[in-house]
Amino acid sequence: MANDVLIVSPDPAEIKILKSLFSTRDLKITDCSNDQEALKLIKDNPFSLVMISPLGEGVHGLSLKKNIQHLRPETEVILLTNFKTIRTSDDVLHYGASDYILHLEDLRRLLIHSTMKKGLETPEDPEEMRIKDFFFNLTDLLVGILEIDDKYFSGNTHTVMKLSRQIAERMGLNRKMIDSITLGSLLRDLGKIGVKQQILNETRELTEDELMSIKDHCQTSLKLLKRLNLPWRVDQVIQHHHESYDGSGYPSGLKGREIPLGARILSVVDSYVAMTTDRPYRKAMNGDSAVEEIQQKAGTIYDPEVVEIFLSVIQEDWKRNADSKERLLVVDDEKYIQTLIKLHMVNEGFEVMTAENGAEAIMLIKQKRPSLIVSDVEMPLMDGYTLCRALSQDPAFSDIPFIFLSSHKDPDDRIQGLRLGAMDYITKPFDLEELSLKINTLLKREKKIRRDPDKESGIKGRLEDMPLQDIAQILNLGLKTAKVEIHPDTEENHGEVFFSRGEVTAAYTDGLDGEKAFNRMLHWNAGNFKIRHGIQSKVMNIAKTTMGLLMDGVKLIDEENRDRDMQTTEERLPSGGSSAR
Repeated sequence: MANDVLIVSPDPAEIKILKSLFSTRDLKITDCSNDQEALKLIKDNPFSLVMISPLGEGVHGLSLKKNIQHLRPETEVILLTNFKTIRTSDDVLHYGASDYILHLEDLRRLLIHSTMKKGLETPEDPEEMRIKDFFFNLTDLLVGILEIDDKYFSGNTHTVMKLSRQIAERMGLNRKMIDSITLGSLLRDLGKIGVKQQILNETRELTEDELMSIKDHCQTSLKLLKRLNLPWRVDQVIQHHHESYDGSGYPSGLKGREIPLGARILSVVDSYVAMTTDRPYRKAMNGDSAVEEIQQKAGTIYDPEVVEIFLSVIQEDWKRNADSKERLLVVDDEKYIQTLIKLHMVNEGFEVMTAENGAEAIMLIKQKRPSLIVSDVEMPLMDGYTLCRALSQDPAFSDIPFIFLSSHKDPDDRIQGLRLGAMDYITKPFDLEELSLKINTLLKREKKIRRDPDKESGIKGRLEDMPLQDIAQILNLGLKTAKVEIHPDTEENHGEVFFSRGEVTAAYTDGLDGEKAFNRMLHWNAGNFKIRHGIQSKVMNIAKTTMGLLMDGVKLIDEENRDRDMQTTEERLPSGGSSAR
């Protein structure tokens, strides 16, 4: 029972989203579309958690919840509601700007369950920790949904939570305090639901009343959380995270160690994340400038001890993410696919843009160049193949790594995508962790090549030992993606041949390209070569298969050799010898 979850929703797309969000957990997920199915399943199965999303006919959230609680009092029931039906209310905590609302009482029971139920007062126990971590992760996901479409705050809460927890752990705080800081960082800004979006997005200087409405968000958060009776002291963390070390902050003007330690930690991290992300009224600082400002204000705004620990944590974070924030473009006409990938990759530190078709994607690419593109194949207005082809033919964007994410599983579709220059072709349904790993691997490889292409490792050799014919056959047999560089001894020339999964896609020499260039290089029998795996051309100028290309090339060389031999023979014959034959 501990790992059984039931999702009740008439919307198949929403079921996919919720199931995918839980896919990395050790859980057994069941779903159904209406009250009748849900109650039958509840009678036959002791689920530990039921999530109800009444977005259409056949699901009546409150009545279904009461029936489930009557049948299975021990089962936790979480009610999700479409955000379009309720904008703000004293009875709910909203977690999705257009998606979900989690009822306040449900959240209380959910969190209490994670630490108090069945004697979970000892979080060191692995099973108890697993349950608690699950609900912390659930809160993180729901807050992520709240921020998902906000271009200024998307992913901020997860980053604040991660850094705050790392500082708390580095300071050697006890587990309960670390949990309080972790949850407090996730729930710190719930009170902003009481602030008009127009004020939050305002570019002009705010009036005194507008500033006060923003400052009141700490108290609004506490009002929303008051009834929860949480097992952690998150109220102190949330209420005082805008206090200043010298007493000049708000809401209480506390100073020094009067400010709870969790709030002092959150103050530093929240400020850093705010400084390094865009706001409507200013551009983001770079990390160095933000750290310098925090150091300058240590002892006045920030606790010097916390700043010192923060500096060590953020330096390590920079080492792990040595380059600037990567920008990912997800192109898919299915909203839930966009949402899934965006939620996951934002939490990994990516900036994520989304488009519903190729035409919209090209407009975004021209405004903000992405580091990598993940695209569906079938889409309205412009499909993925057309998008990939258009980018490969544009010198400004031809080097952007491209991954196809498609429901087409036919090998011919995969080959077509790879021939167009895509780095990979992933079929749906897909695993988020696998997609994330491939994205990160491709970007690391691209960074390495960009940093020092001349020192990029590769297999080196001599054409006398391994001519192009042999190289091509080996790469074809192994279905390798690679770039072969050739520098012949006999000419002041060089050539490049590109392979994608074993097939030659492009060839270039000085003054020639395509098959003519490839055939020219087949003549080079002496010189140096280097094979660089994982590199492919964004432009395709050869359509033949590798084996077909080699057969035609060898045939051409044989014909040239035959003609040359005949010419040599004729030159050696005495005059008139030709007619004598």
